[in-house]
Amino acid sequence: MKEKFSYYTVVVLLILLNNFLFAKNGKFYVVSTEPQDGQQNVEFNTNIIIKVNNPLLRKSLIPQNIYVNNLPLSQSYPEISRIPQIDNYTFVIPIMLEYGKTYTIHLSSSIMDDYNNNLQPYTFKFSVVNKEPFKILSTEYSVEENHVVATIKFNRKILCLPTDISVFYKDTPIENFEMQNMIDPIDEIKIKIPVSEIENNIEYCKIKISTTIVSVYGEHLKKPYIWKLKKKQ
Repeated sequence: MKEKFSYYTVVVLLILLNNFLFAKNGKFYVVSTEPQDGQQNVEFNTNIIIKVNNPLLRKSLIPQNIYVNNLPLSQSYPEISRIPQIDNYTFVIPIMLEYGKTYTIHLSSSIMDDYNNNLQPYTFKFSVVNKEPFKILSTEYSVEENHVVATIKFNRKILCLPTDISVFYKDTPIENFEMQNMIDPIDEIKIKIPVSEIENNIEYCKIKISTTIVSVYGEHLKKPYIWKLKKKQ
């Protein structure tokens, strides 16, 4: 019984050693990507996921070794300092895709596996679905008691700070206005302006929405939006 156990132990060790030597001297390559190479109309919120055949060497998985549209990730997205891993074989390129844009992703040979094999360089390309840009859909106001309530509606949910909005009366900034609670993303802003601040002359009031306002997808307005209120007939 003891001899039989020793025989099986040796066989198992030989198999493990053979697998190790094969991996150490073998090829390290990309198994799959999401999106796939050549894929069109990729959804805006798709994650870029790469799967390889051997366990990744963590210290080699850095932004400098991944290129997006011919630029190292460390240059084109300097805010990214770390590449997230799903498991030992799978990692994510954490960038926010833009509507209508084509991406070429290149993985350099500087990425290594745990056996110190260099990755076979791999390049794949895909295009994101083309949709209308982030913009303001409509503006309207109403007079309620002692306030003008101005409503600005966007085509995406937004993240907004008080500093993203400015209100003016005859080009003089109005500080005494209120904005609705902006804790959660919403697709419209409501601004309450005291009637006393505009002396009942609504046509001299204007609201500026800055390009610093951002959608939940990281998009900005292409230029500041100026809304000049008009007296209703």
